[in-house]
Amino acid sequence: MRKYLRFLREQGVIDRKTYRKLYLWAKGGMFPTFRSLQRWLEEHGYQIKVSK
Repeated sequence: MRKYLRFLREQGVIDRKTYRKLYLWAKGGMFPTFRSLQRWLEEHGYQIKVSK
């Protein structure tokens, strides 16, 4: 999950301040699943498009 946050920061989806907050939340267990992190991002207006 923290690797995904790093990926989002590098892609410019989230800024450094948001990255640090979410990183600490993920480390502390606020997001029990990967989907819960994605849901939080969607609810707070972060549009994520992952191209494979």
